[in-house]
Amino acid sequence: MPFRQVLVVSFLSAVEILVVLELARRRRLKEEYALLWLAGGLLGLACALWYRGLLLLSSLVGIVIPTSTVFFLALLALGFISLHFAVRVSDLSEKVQRLAQEIALLKGEGGAGRGRQAHRALAGRPREKP
Repeated sequence: MPFRQVLVVSFLSAVEILVVLELARRRRLKEEYALLWLAGGLLGLACALWYRGLLLLSSLVGIVIPTSTVFFLALLALGFISLHFAVRVSDLSEKVQRLAQEIALLKGEGGAGRGRQAHRALAGRPREKP
């Protein structure tokens, strides 16, 4: 790999890693998401610095051009990140639905004592799995 490409890819990967670490340090990015993005940055850095490994991986997968392997790995990483976010959104939408049901029961019952009974009834109900 030409030195200029190694330099550019290494620089961009290092910038990504530093930005992710700074966002995690400021608590603007949760640790579980920071790990995903750090893995992507480290993968880019590994591809830039270990070109023989990239050639080996390309030949194992059957890809002729190593650049295509990099794009394939990036697409695969983004696919996993997207899948992770889809799972999180599904969990959060289920929680929002439960909270909306609890609020409706509390408003419908009109009393704190009955609202607690409704909350206990919902809390005892098993979670529905799709």
